[in-house]
Amino acid sequence: MNYLDIYHNLRYMPIAINNYYGDPTLQWDNTLWKVARLNSDRHIGPVGILTRGYISEKMAKELRNLAKDLKLIVLVSISGLPPHIEPVGEKHRYQTIKNCVSADIPVLVCVRPIIGSINGNLETMERIVSQAVEAGAKYFVFSGIRGNDEILLKTDMTDEERKTYVLRVKLLPPGFRDIIDYLTKKYEIDSSTRVACGVSKVLDLERCYNHYEGSPILSRCDICYFKERCRKPVRPREGSLELIRAMGYEIEYIERNNGFSCTTTPATRKNCPSCCTCCFMQDITRIEVYNEKITLGDLGLIRFITDVPAVKYGVVDGSPDTGHCHIPVLPDYKNIHTVNSWYVLSRNLKRCFGCSYCIVQAYDAKEEIEYGMFPLDLAKLLAERINKRKEVVVV
Repeated sequence: MNYLDIYHNLRYMPIAINNYYGDPTLQWDNTLWKVARLNSDRHIGPVGILTRGYISEKMAKELRNLAKDLKLIVLVSISGLPPHIEPVGEKHRYQTIKNCVSADIPVLVCVRPIIGSINGNLETMERIVSQAVEAGAKYFVFSGIRGNDEILLKTDMTDEERKTYVLRVKLLPPGFRDIIDYLTKKYEIDSSTRVACGVSKVLDLERCYNHYEGSPILSRCDICYFKERCRKPVRPREGSLELIRAMGYEIEYIERNNGFSCTTTPATRKNCPSCCTCCFMQDITRIEVYNEKITLGDLGLIRFITDVPAVKYGVVDGSPDTGHCHIPVLPDYKNIHTVNSWYVLSRNLKRCFGCSYCIVQAYDAKEEIEYGMFPLDLAKLLAERINKRKEVVVV
């Protein structure tokens, strides 16, 4: 199998740069290097810079110049949370929006995490939205937190406590969607509750790349102008199923006349046993995976490569190795991850902004370490291992 044929499918993956412990702005040279490399590799999929930091006018211009033809997007995270929870400050983030917009870089404002008793109110949300709009923002995502309000007030949380308080799903406060609707109408913004939906709309993609149309009530497909694009039949990319099998995944492709049968609502979300992007509850077009050791990381990787939802019954978020991919032909590579909407290309640092809700440190080593691999390099490695595996079988 030729590595260029493999790369044909890998180059569509949505990639987040330096989105683990250590903001992209805290390692700017490394961030720019990764952007430049992806551009030189002619990567096709979305490339996200997720930040709570400051991107100056000069930095924004550097980023724009190096990105060139990439589908680059900067996601600016703003929460309005107090300093004892999020000590990094907020004012500079509106300037980051302004500088990126001025440099013609697409921007998505991620208003998160929203915590009912702290920032989940109209006053805080309107302050954030109005200032972001003034800075030039048009697209917003609103999302909750994997945890409860009380635990975030603790300043001496242990790693074990971080692991146990995390919920499997992010939940918005009851009634918060009314606030979203009010702000959307008043400030004439585009609002989503899923990052992939927001990214897809900002970049004007052919459809939402994360197949949230399978949970239309939760994703609010009824009020989204993208819904007609997302309703197009799901088809695997040419050669992608063969690639997934060659990587060692035991799969079955099941084609259905996709209907939107999910009736889960925000009020019943915690009762559903599945995660939306890898739903094993619906009889939809999907790739069923049968390998024993499979995580959401593997399902995400398969989904990004094939553009078809991948499922394995019972596999959900919540375990310490949720994002770790266990590619059968690469048993010695432990640092290839996907996290829901992104393939991870990230360097962990020893420092970040110290937000109290961050759970990265609870799961991964507090040391400088690289996660992920450039898709082109991964394609070359896969080609080497796949071809070697074939030689062994032939012998």
